[in-house]
Amino acid sequence: MAFISSVKFLSMFFDNSCYESISQEVMTVKGSDTNAITLSNGVGYVMQQDQFLVKENVDITINRNFIIGFWLNSVNPGMAVDPITGQNVSVEMPVLDLIYDGYFSNRLVSIYENTEEDSQNYMTVSISNGDYKASTPLYDIGVWHYYWIVYNGFSNNVDIYMDGEEVVLQNVSGSVPNNLSSDLVDVYINKNVVSYDYNKAANFGYIDNVIIFNNNFHSDIPLQTIINKGVYYAIDTDYMGVTERNQCLAFEDPYRITVNAMVDDMSYVYLARSDGNILQGSPLFWETRKNLTFTNELELMNETEVVPGNKAQITSDGFLSINNSIIEI
Repeated sequence: MAFISSVKFLSMFFDNSCYESISQEVMTVKGSDTNAITLSNGVGYVMQQDQFLVKENVDITINRNFIIGFWLNSVNPGMAVDPITGQNVSVEMPVLDLIYDGYFSNRLVSIYENTEEDSQNYMTVSISNGDYKASTPLYDIGVWHYYWIVYNGFSNNVDIYMDGEEVVLQNVSGSVPNNLSSDLVDVYINKNVVSYDYNKAANFGYIDNVIIFNNNFHSDIPLQTIINKGVYYAIDTDYMGVTERNQCLAFEDPYRITVNAMVDDMSYVYLARSDGNILQGSPLFWETRKNLTFTNELELMNETEVVPGNKAQITSDGFLSINNSIIEI
């Protein structure tokens, strides 16, 4: 592997060893159950109620910039009841913590989820012992979301992206510090480093591809690459120039795509695309993330008829029906 210099931590959870790729060491599994569980085919670590992962003394050297990215498939165990007021309150569940000097009170970064009554969660990012806090809007649980958190001390700014889109920060408090001045940190996954209380619980969702950079080279291109092709294609020089194949229509694809050839072997459909990519997908259903937001784009859904009485149109349930027609998206 030949990783770019700014990536300081990477855990892909390919197997139960919870290997950390930069140090080429495994993370330590702690708790009453020290048998880590990962999903099949390397698609995430299963966070358990009384278990957490830690990698100590990561030489991260975070000063005025960082990026933290990960995939998360969340759960919502419901709300807690305040023992004094009897009111329902949000349950706080840890995701990722960066601790310096070995003391839990020295929280460089804390990322945790909060539950809501409508079975949705929101995520809170706390920096420098809570000197700055900001939360995301509500998001659905039970599905994978990609999170990309960018800190810039030079401009005293924090941006959070979810599934490739910047979110409007909620419940912002404090001010963004201009310098974090931290070299060695301990990285914790699913460790409640603050305290245990009636409204705090260990997480039991799934997390994958945890990555930490010590700069904010922030650009849409590496973020799109990580979402579509995988993290190696943005951080490993052995992969960065390689074209990934067998992928679906990708996030932020070109506006015009020409398919040059197609093969259907009854199990998969293979499309050769004009930009050199070969796409693989189910013959039953294709889906694109592209949102049609402009009037002229929406009008393309009712293109010129090829056969009189047959045209492409959007059905009542939102799917695109194509019958003897040609459309351009």
